[in-house]
Amino acid sequence: MTSSVLTTGTDTSTPIAIPTLTTQYPTAKPNRNNAFFTFKFTIVGDNTNFLNQWQSTLRDNVTDIFSGTYGFIEVSLYSLRRKRTTRRLVRRATDRINLAAKFEAKKLQTEGEKQQVLNNLTALTPVLKKTLKQQSYSLDIEEFRDQATEFAAKIEDVCKSEGGKLCGPLYNCRENSCLYKCEGHYCGQHGVCFIQHLNGTATPKCLCSSSSVYEYSGDQCDDKSMKVKWVAGIAGGVCGVVVLIVLFVTCCLCACCQRRRRNKVPLDDSLYEMQGATGDVASRQTTYRRSVIAPRYRTSYDNAAYQPSHGAEYYLTHVEPDHSVYRFYETPRSNFTRETRDTQTRSQDTRRTPSLGNIDLDSEFAIQRPHVSTTPLHDE
Repeated sequence: MTSSVLTTGTDTSTPIAIPTLTTQYPTAKPNRNNAFFTFKFTIVGDNTNFLNQWQSTLRDNVTDIFSGTYGFIEVSLYSLRRKRTTRRLVRRATDRINLAAKFEAKKLQTEGEKQQVLNNLTALTPVLKKTLKQQSYSLDIEEFRDQATEFAAKIEDVCKSEGGKLCGPLYNCRENSCLYKCEGHYCGQHGVCFIQHLNGTATPKCLCSSSSVYEYSGDQCDDKSMKVKWVAGIAGGVCGVVVLIVLFVTCCLCACCQRRRRNKVPLDDSLYEMQGATGDVASRQTTYRRSVIAPRYRTSYDNAAYQPSHGAEYYLTHVEPDHSVYRFYETPRSNFTRETRDTQTRSQDTRRTPSLGNIDLDSEFAIQRPHVSTTPLHDE
C-alpha cells in the first residue's frame, strides 16, 4: 500500500534545495556549514603541570604542526586520565593526555580531500613526536596511526560529524543524506505515516485506516478488530439459528405426542369392523392392545365368491369379544410380560371347542347366497 505524506507545523530550518524525488518520501542534502569532525589522539607524560605548559607554549606548538593539514580548525585539550598507584614514578610515566583536533566537514566531501587529510596526519607524526619530546611528553607512533585510520573511516559519513544541525526538524541524517522521518517507519498495509509536532519535537506516527469489516490500530496498524455492526450481526444470526433449532425440535416432539395420542384405543371400544367387496379388513387401525383380544367367533366370509360383485356395497359383521382375555391385566406387573401374555393367549385358544350354545340368537346376521355367473369374477 503506497503511503502518503502528512505533515503539520512549520519547518524553521535553513532552506535546503530538495533534489528530484526518487522514493515516496522527500530527501535533502545535509547542511555542512557549521559541522566539524574531531580527531582524537593521546600523548603520555606527567600531567601535574600540564595545564600550565599547555596554555603557555604547547598548544601553540601543536597548532602550528596541524595548521598545514587540509580543513584544520583548531586543537584543544579533550581529557586527562591518571592511573592511580602508590608509586609516583609509575604514575607519572602512565598519565595519558587526550587532545582533539577539529576539521571542517564542508571541506571533507570528496575522496581526494579525505585522502589529503589522512596523508597530512601521517606526515606530521615525526614532527609532532619531536616537539612533544622537548616538553617531556611522548607520542606512540603506532597508536597515533591507528587513531588516524579510525578518523579516516569516520569522515566518510557526514552524519557522524559534530557541531551544526545537519538536517531540518522533519528529517534524520543517515548515510550522508537527510531522509524524511517517515522513511523506514513501517505502518503496515493499513496505515500511512505522518509527522506529529508535540512540544517542539517532530515524531513519526501512523494514521490507521479501516475496511468495510475491520478497523486497524496500534503503533504499526497491525492490530485488527471487527466493527461493532458486524459483531452484532453475527451474534444475532447465531441466536436466530439456535432459536430455529429449538422451535424445530419442539414441533417434532409435539407432533410425536399428538400421533401417539390419536393411536390410543380404549379396551371397551366397539369391535364392529367394516368389510368390503374384496374382503379386506377396514382401514381403521388397531393397536396392539386390541389385536391381542381374540374374538370368540366370526360369522363373516373370507371367500370372495360369496361377496357382492357389483358396486361398493358393505355390510356389518358383529364380533363378540371374549371377556376372559381381560384376566391378563390382573396379573401382577412384575410377572406380566409380553412372553407370558402370549403363552397364556395360545393356551386358552387351544382349550376352546365349538359349541352351538355360544351363538347369540337375538342378533341378526346377513348371510349372502352364492351367485352363479358365467363371467369371470369382478369382470365388469
